[in-house]
Amino acid sequence: MIVTEEELGELIECCRANDRTAQERLYKHFYADMFRLCQRYAQHPHDALTILNDGFLKAFVHLAQYNKQLGAFKPWLKTIIINTAIDHTRRSKKEAYVIHIDQFHEQGDDDFLLAHNWKLEEILQHFNLLQP
Repeated sequence: MIVTEEELGELIECCRANDRTAQERLYKHFYADMFRLCQRYAQHPHDALTILNDGFLKAFVHLAQYNKQLGAFKPWLKTIIINTAIDHTRRSKKEAYVIHIDQFHEQGDDDFLLAHNWKLEEILQHFNLLQP
C-alpha cells in the first residue's frame, strides 16, 4: 500500500517506464475509490468495471502528460475516469434501440383494422356471395 506522496511519485515514475508491477500496485491502490466513482455512472457493476479498466488504460498510456506541479495525481486520474465514463455513456446510447413488434406502429396500420364488429351470420352471408 502506498503511504506517502514520495512513494506515489516513485511509483508513477516506475509506471512511466512501463513497469507492470508498479502499474498493478497503482491500480490496486486507487481501485476502490475509482470503482465507486464508476458505479455512479454505470447501470451495472460489469459496466463500471469496464469503465474503470478503460480509464486506467488511458491513464497509463498518457501518464507522461501528468505533471505533479499542476496538481495531485488522484484528481488527474479521477478526471480521466469521469471522461471515460461519459464516453461510455455516449457510446451505449448510440446502440440499437430494440422494441417489441407489438409496440411498433407503422403509418397506415389503421387502414387494415376492422372498424366494424362483424357477427357470424354477416360473415357467412358475405362468404356465400363469393364466387367458387
